[in-house]
Amino acid sequence: MQSPAETAAAHPTPRDSVRAGHMESRADGRTTLLFIPLAILAAWLLYPSLTPVPLEGFSAAIHGLGVHLAQGDILAFDRLQPLHVEFYGLSKLGAVLGVAGLVKLFGIEGETALRILMLFGEAALLVSTFILARRWAGAPPLIAALAVLLVPGVIENSFFYAESVIAAGFTSLALVCFGTRSIVAAPLIGGALFGLGVLTRPDIILVAAVVPLLIVEQHGVTRRGVVALLVAAIGGAIIWLGPLALMGVTPFDILKVGKLTLQLWDRKFSIPHHLREIVVFVGLPAGFLATIGVVALIRQRAFMRLAVLLVPIIAVNAAFAGSMYQSRQLLGLAPFVVALTAVGLVQLMPRPGTGRVGLWTRGVAAVVIALMLLVPMKPGHDDGPHHLVGRIPGIADWRDWQKDVAAEVAAIRDIAAVDRPGLRVIISDTWNPDRYLHVALIEAGYRAQRPAEIEPACVAIAESFERNGARVLHVRLFQGFVRYYPAIIRERFDAMARPCLEAVAPTEATLLTTADYLALMQGRAGVAELWPAQPANPFDNLLLRLFTDKPWPIMVVPFDADLAERMSRAYAIVEVEAKARLVAMGHRPPGTAAEAIEATRRIIPFPRGD
Repeated sequence: MQSPAETAAAHPTPRDSVRAGHMESRADGRTTLLFIPLAILAAWLLYPSLTPVPLEGFSAAIHGLGVHLAQGDILAFDRLQPLHVEFYGLSKLGAVLGVAGLVKLFGIEGETALRILMLFGEAALLVSTFILARRWAGAPPLIAALAVLLVPGVIENSFFYAESVIAAGFTSLALVCFGTRSIVAAPLIGGALFGLGVLTRPDIILVAAVVPLLIVEQHGVTRRGVVALLVAAIGGAIIWLGPLALMGVTPFDILKVGKLTLQLWDRKFSIPHHLREIVVFVGLPAGFLATIGVVALIRQRAFMRLAVLLVPIIAVNAAFAGSMYQSRQLLGLAPFVVALTAVGLVQLMPRPGTGRVGLWTRGVAAVVIALMLLVPMKPGHDDGPHHLVGRIPGIADWRDWQKDVAAEVAAIRDIAAVDRPGLRVIISDTWNPDRYLHVALIEAGYRAQRPAEIEPACVAIAESFERNGARVLHVRLFQGFVRYYPAIIRERFDAMARPCLEAVAPTEATLLTTADYLALMQGRAGVAELWPAQPANPFDNLLLRLFTDKPWPIMVVPFDADLAERMSRAYAIVEVEAKARLVAMGHRPPGTAAEAIEATRRIIPFPRGD
């Protein structure tokens, strides 16, 4: 026999139905209202994505290689150090092809094309990550959206030009396709998208470790699953290997160039640095929530879901163990980190029957997370001003950084755009101005001349550009790739650049340097002040790693004979200090300028026929 309450529940009256409808409407209204502050927060956190700037010379490499490819002469990007063409061309080929295609089709500037690709990549990454967080975490829209916003690496890597965002956008969209019941169409599209991601950044192929798990989760170990996996592999292989074949290269060439580059960089194995990049990418709030998410999945015995979310994270970090140099290397893991964060957020949501202790615990956790986001703290500068604490007010630091970089690039563009007959000489002595100037000259309508058109005294140290009878000779003191570059800058200046400068008669000469080098040239600071040695105390060393200083800005200085003497003396000081530090840090002994030039020659026929 039913109780009165059970009878009432089984046979609701019209009044009960109206009351239930009102309660559901109020709940829907509260959810809608919560989306308003979330949308405001998203707009604030994403705002700098609309104004990306070059991060360093590799950003200019994507831009410049794309423009040169559109012009039909990709090797003109760097005839002096062609390893730059091979490494950046092969490791970022998808982005380079995208820039070239947009420039060729629509006649737009290379930077505009790169910005379009960045906006597409970030939009694809955000939308697909949101979809996957809902799918994998079982999270409602509000929770999934909040989880996306809580992982700084998902958003902050779009504040500067980087192929990682474009590649991660493609692979995240691919993962959405692999989560369907289709065995042909969706896997084929997913494989093709994943191929585009690998073409854009080859190391993102490590994320593919999750694809068999996703297909098994949908189809089981069945014939349908095997077909879906094969179709996905075919789609990916065609899209990745096809463009490589047209360029006359294979994945083995990419490995060959990458191996040489790593040898030249001579970077030391460092687990602390690796861990720092993980913290920068994930962030403290999301790291806390993702840990809760892992524990929750273990307690729920959801081992297949846990494998889907952890296998790619483990694969990428194992492959880069001790050699994770930038947090953007982790961008392909964004959907998995966000999904774990969403699982953690779901655990913090109050449930019917939650006791007072549980409510207090959840409230304290929410307050701690809010404080981590709101309390301002000094940023650490590594690919921009990252904030371990205070991400929300830290957006102002990002905008200031973007404005500073934009001002530096604008100053170089102004120099390139000068319309003056005769020969101008511009000297650069560091990586960023070296490539920023090259791109600025090309965008200003200059044509890169071939070695036969350059003065013999300058052919090994300078690249020349011509426009309507005007010439710019770019004297390049920077030597790419080799770690010991500072130890040979004096030799490159005295033995190679000065004879070149004596052989020409420019109407104007300019130096592009950085503020630390300039201070040394002008005698305003010494080596110990400009480049302090690493602290011996482990705690102080950790703080230095977490809160690295802002990079020295680019300076534009008129060049004359007096400055040439000051440069020679300053570079001699740098040479001595660099050699001492390289030995102290256990690096290989530095080579000569000639050996460094030889190390960055072409090692493969890329592209075919050139």
